[in-house]
Amino acid sequence: MKRLKKRVKVPHTFVIIFAIIVLAAILTYIVPAGIYDRVEDPNTGRNVVDVQSFRYVERTPVNPWAMINAIPKGMIDAASIIFAVFIVGGAFEMV
Repeated sequence: MKRLKKRVKVPHTFVIIFAIIVLAAILTYIVPAGIYDRVEDPNTGRNVVDVQSFRYVERTPVNPWAMINAIPKGMIDAASIIFAVFIVGGAFEMV
């Protein structure tokens, strides 16, 4: 008698990414919002987070429409990185 093992089927990558986006949008209703002030570091001249300045602010939860609109807006903001990955991937494919 043979034992049949069930294979675990991993969901598609887009399903996983969409689930993470939905989870992050739901967490905006649960996790309290807060911000840190930034100060200039005199040694490096960079803006760094002041760890003592944390304060809570009013929540601004993400509604479902804004969650869906965040995907193309994020792609527009990261267009240079996305196209660089496409170009490098195409170059590797040609080589």
